Amino acid sequence: MNNNNRTLEFNDIEIINTYVDGQYWIAIKPICEALNVNYKHQANQIKNDEILGQLSRQYKTVAQDGRKREMTCLPEKFIYGWLFSVRSDSPALLQYKRDCYEVLFNHFNGTLAKRLQVLGERSQLDKEISQKKAELAKSSISKELQQLTLRKKNCSAMLTKLDKDMSDQQKSLFG
Repeated sequence: MNNNNRTLEFNDIEIINTYVDGQYWIAIKPICEALNVNYKHQANQIKNDEILGQLSRQYKTVAQDGRKREMTCLPEKFIYGWLFSVRSDSPALLQYKRDCYEVLFNHFNGTLAKRLQVLGERSQLDKEISQKKAELAKSSISKELQQLTLRKKNCSAMLTKLDKDMSDQQKSLFG
């Protein structure tokens, strides 16, 4: 076990995260105590969960009394979802769940809805651009522009031919 521990403050209680094999593990007991929920019940719930049961580990971590004790831990990235599944009337937990609902709503409504809105706007702009190009192709100005562009191309070709002829004449004079 590596000693790269760090702390997480939850409901005014400092919880030490244990760093093992490249990730932080968080003991659930101090969180249960902070929320005033039954630790043993939650440990059993985790053990019986089809996902969390496979992920949980027993690690020695620093308890509230400052001593190292073996506790049920979850990887940090799963702790927040586990908390959302805890059933309790704890005001702190209920506030946490309200915050989670808010975060999820803002994520999906903000990110996904905005993306759909921007995709719809871009699609509408593509249609308008295609319409304007079609209108432009039919207009007399477009035909005049095409004629001018062709005349310019012919002039450029003539200049290239004249430059080549001049170059060939200079070669014959000095060659």
